Amino acid sequence: MKYHRRSTAATLGVARPRLRFRQSTVTRRRPAPDVLYGDAAERGKHQRCIQALAESTAWPLLVIVPVYEMVLAEMRPLARITEYLPIFVSRRVRHLLRPDGAAVPLQASSSSSG
Repeated sequence: MKYHRRSTAATLGVARPRLRFRQSTVTRRRPAPDVLYGDAAERGKHQRCIQALAESTAWPLLVIVPVYEMVLAEMRPLARITEYLPIFVSRRVRHLLRPDGAAVPLQASSSSSG
């Protein structure tokens, strides 16, 4: 019995599309909160994650909330299990606001200059 190899994107010479989140999401319009959060319990989970991000980073809530909501708006339609969304969204927000020079809060940049 001879097995046939499935043709994959790599064997066809076609690049597979990668799921990426653009860093320009901060400048987009914010989605409506009632669409973003399913119910009050889910809203509470996300609010606790936003608060934890604000406490663990040097970023104020005025910066974290729009970024968090943009990432949540991108991830929500792709999520099969929405209970894990706060974890994945907060990881992505932390990555976008990381202190390695890609995005530095004003307090950190002004205090380190001199």
